[in-house]
Amino acid sequence: MHPLLPYLFYLFQVPSFYVPRSESAILDYTAQVWPGAQEHQIHFFAPHWGLGLEVAQLDPYERRTFRARGTSQLHEHARVQATLGLIHERLRGVSPAPTWRGEASLSLLLEPQPQWATFAWLQSQWNPGNAGIAWEVRQLYFIDSQWILTAGWRPLPGNPSPLLVGLQFHHEALDAYVLNQGNSFTLGLALHRSNYSLLLSLATQPLLPTQSTLLWRPALSS
Repeated sequence: MHPLLPYLFYLFQVPSFYVPRSESAILDYTAQVWPGAQEHQIHFFAPHWGLGLEVAQLDPYERRTFRARGTSQLHEHARVQATLGLIHERLRGVSPAPTWRGEASLSLLLEPQPQWATFAWLQSQWNPGNAGIAWEVRQLYFIDSQWILTAGWRPLPGNPSPLLVGLQFHHEALDAYVLNQGNSFTLGLALHRSNYSLLLSLATQPLLPTQSTLLWRPALSS
């Protein structure tokens, strides 16, 4: 079985909080930028649980999301994760009261063979009188120890093609990838050191963010 930490980079553009992992401890900070908008995320992960806070702003709109998750090893080749979230939204300087809504998601990571891995994610959001569902499936094929192919199905509002394909070069200290979905391309680079990793990505379509992620692993991590 492949080490779990690289799945954060194999599954590029999947929010890190939804990737099942089992490190003893890891701290994750992500900044995302769209035209006129930004989001900041901070997450802490332990072997079987995690907590997260995310703040998004598009003046005068502001959203804060609080998340908690639990992860379980079903058997040697399967890991599942459940996540619950509470979302607070408001318009700054506007009189209407803030609104609250809930969120629940389920993630599954399967590794039936050394060359193959499957990731599936389902999310539901709800508030009084309204509900929404998002989902994604990806298949990874490890050509060798350095090259990874990925293909998946991810419906996105405003993007006519849910099919995504990508190619990644993986090394102990470096990841580089290209991902295509419809009319959008994303280029990314990840640098790894003994206790931290830095991920940078640039998207060509406004629906997908320009993103930077810093992950820190305490020295006691396995």
